[in-house]
Amino acid sequence: MKLKICLIDSEIDLVLLKRLVPYFHGAIELLHDDRKKASGNPRYYHGTACLAQLIESLRELGLLPYVNLYAYSVQLNSTRTADELLCAIKFCCNYGINLISLSLGMLTSPNLIKVIDVLNNATSQLLCIASSSNSGHITFPASFSQVIGVRDSLHIESDMAISVNPLDGIDVVTHHRETRVSRLIEQIYHCSIGVSSSLATPRVCAHCADAIIEKKRFIKKDEMLRLLQTRYGVYTDAISPSTADDIEQPIVVCYYKPNDDRKLLLKQIKLLQHYFWEESYSMGVITDIVHSSQLENSIYRYNRKNNSLNQLLHYYANRSMDSLFLCVVLNSDDINIEADLVLHSFSLTSVQSDLAMVTQEIIAFFSN
Repeated sequence: MKLKICLIDSEIDLVLLKRLVPYFHGAIELLHDDRKKASGNPRYYHGTACLAQLIESLRELGLLPYVNLYAYSVQLNSTRTADELLCAIKFCCNYGINLISLSLGMLTSPNLIKVIDVLNNATSQLLCIASSSNSGHITFPASFSQVIGVRDSLHIESDMAISVNPLDGIDVVTHHRETRVSRLIEQIYHCSIGVSSSLATPRVCAHCADAIIEKKRFIKKDEMLRLLQTRYGVYTDAISPSTADDIEQPIVVCYYKPNDDRKLLLKQIKLLQHYFWEESYSMGVITDIVHSSQLENSIYRYNRKNNSLNQLLHYYANRSMDSLFLCVVLNSDDINIEADLVLHSFSLTSVQSDLAMVTQEIIAFFSN
């Protein structure tokens, strides 16, 4: 049985697609695409370019005879993008798709949280590979733990590498290179394509297809990353040396004692975030009580061995669009932030029943 791969993106222009991959004579099933399929004058559609790159990458690996290709079109840059993306992923689950190549996303997570449940229920049969933003901002669903996130970069030498415990949730970093498809697009539209995570994502998807076809069975995310790591190596996230001087977000500090119950602390963190959401504010949390980041919940792991606290504050203040406030939850002995950056400081364990009041106090202080 052939592997089913679906590209979720914008419209597919078949005239332009033929021009980009003239050697391809296979069938592409267009799902939920009632927009332009074949125009007299080829236009540059994001989805068409990504589908062409997927075909090209599959061809390079000799995989075209072993796959069935599908394309599901959604509207980009509209208020309906999140809803359409959710419908597209649900459709792929019900249609028996094995791999999704997704080169679009959003910079905030709340509208896409429902995608997590869909992917959690489909992990035994479906793997989603999604593109990060070229701007460097944390991107969803690429940063979700259920998804293999992809970022194109000029800073690695190998074709791709696996990022272990990535700060932005992006698992695979690819070496930026010109491809036949990108070169043709530049020639047709007289433009220059620089670093492009959108075009890197179909390349990674093709390598995932290669691993599945070679193993003759479906491969889940964690195993897939281990296989890719064996083949291509490891990439280490590095934060350039910086201070938190240019942070604009208000910083709240919560301290706890070493013997406090960490499960209870995590519940309190989420409750505190909930109270901020009720007041129409958002809060990102940097803490050492979690073993891995939960970017969909704006909870970021702090490991003092890898990064300084000020570096992480700087990183998430500039990379996350989800958080108006930044909250640091650490052992009281570990907190070392310049006083002029701290908006409010309190003991988390001492206010178990007063988090709503603390929220009001912080917001009132911030508003003044």
